[in-house]
Amino acid sequence: MLSRSSFVIHLLVLLVVVGVAAEEEPVDLEMVNKIRYEGFHRSQVMETLEHLTDVIGSRLTGSPGMKAASEWIFLMKTCRPE
Repeated sequence: MLSRSSFVIHLLVLLVVVGVAAEEEPVDLEMVNKIRYEGFHRSQVMETLEHLTDVIGSRLTGSPGMKAASEWIFLMKTCRPE
């Protein structure tokens, strides 16, 4: 069991570590708003998920579905304008 002085030292170290970890970094609200706008207004996550699950189907390792999904993703990345 820790002695009283050892306990106090450990407690002080813990408080210092927590205090340093709790320091806040400035938040760029303009960037946060841009990210939120993209997510809510231009997101294609549902269309992508629907295509991968409903059109291509299961993607087990080495399966035709995995090959089709890989080819589709490659086409989406190389042919779609940013």
